[in-house]
Amino acid sequence: LGTQAFIDNNTFCRKHVPLVVFVFCSIGFLFSFIMATKSGYYVLDILDHFSSTYLMLMGGGLSAFVVGWLYPADKLVRQVRENSGEDAFWLPFLWAHMIKFFTPLVLALLFGYNFVRDCMRPYNGYQHWALVCFGWIPCLVIPTLAFGLPSLFIEKPSQIRSKLQLACTKRASHQRGTKTEEGGGDANPEDEVVDTVRSNTSVVTMDSLTHEV
Repeated sequence: LGTQAFIDNNTFCRKHVPLVVFVFCSIGFLFSFIMATKSGYYVLDILDHFSSTYLMLMGGGLSAFVVGWLYPADKLVRQVRENSGEDAFWLPFLWAHMIKFFTPLVLALLFGYNFVRDCMRPYNGYQHWALVCFGWIPCLVIPTLAFGLPSLFIEKPSQIRSKLQLACTKRASHQRGTKTEEGGGDANPEDEVVDTVRSNTSVVTMDSLTHEV
């Protein structure tokens, strides 16, 4: 999934698909060597504990934040009603408020409880350096790589919108130039007005589609 995300959203990665796949597979292959050692079971146990205790809670909290506040939840309920033709009565009572406030609060409390427990008593009696190397650091590094690194390679919505507007403008200018050459003279002012309106309409349409995405 990570490889496909880079290929779909980055021009360089789309042009060098074998290289991207090779890099990702090589990283996974190198990290799997440690699982073949005598301590591989303990490393796996630490990774499993921290991923299920912290990363899953972080993922659930982030999902609740995106659906509740960025989408937002009220819009989701309205779209269900519009697309299905029925009122979203099957959703739990005050679902929008639950996803905005209650769910993040519960996940934050669970995260804090687990954090305090692991700080007071090392998990399964493992050494602190092992918990830091194979537990805490992945919990911090993985989210950073997942959300910070793609921002350096994946184009932002504003950049995509600007490219769409530029492409529509160039296309309209090319069409006007083609009509002028075929007509053997200056273009009709009325035709230029129509082309300008069409160009602006296409830009607005693409801009609105980008905003919807």
